[in-house]
Amino acid sequence: MMGEPARKYETFLIPSGNKNHLFVVLTEACPEGNVLLVSFSTIREERFYDSTCIVTPGEHPFIKKPSFIEYRKARIEKASHVVKCREATYWFPHEPVSNELFTRICMGILDSPHTPKRIKDYYRSNAS
Repeated sequence: MMGEPARKYETFLIPSGNKNHLFVVLTEACPEGNVLLVSFSTIREERFYDSTCIVTPGEHPFIKKPSFIEYRKARIEKASHVVKCREATYWFPHEPVSNELFTRICMGILDSPHTPKRIKDYYRSNAS
């Protein structure tokens, strides 16, 4: 995996505050060298969650509680930054998502009312 580009389906545990969040890469690098990532977040009572793409425990080995895709916090990152973080073990590679889950996550980008317009535009231009 050393030096290899970030790939669709690939997941990472990325430090955020005092915990790690699971992110999945949704696009190959675009001509500008960027990739799109979205994160999983646990569904908690009395807190907002986007019901567009619910992920149940076991759909990915890391997911132990009912979760959702946090489209409102989708990120466009330099593919080279993803590789550097992976190689420095700052971002921890995890199991890739399944084809079925990947398809559901991608469909939700355009379906979710919480996906920022710039993310929808990027996805439309760079999904393959």
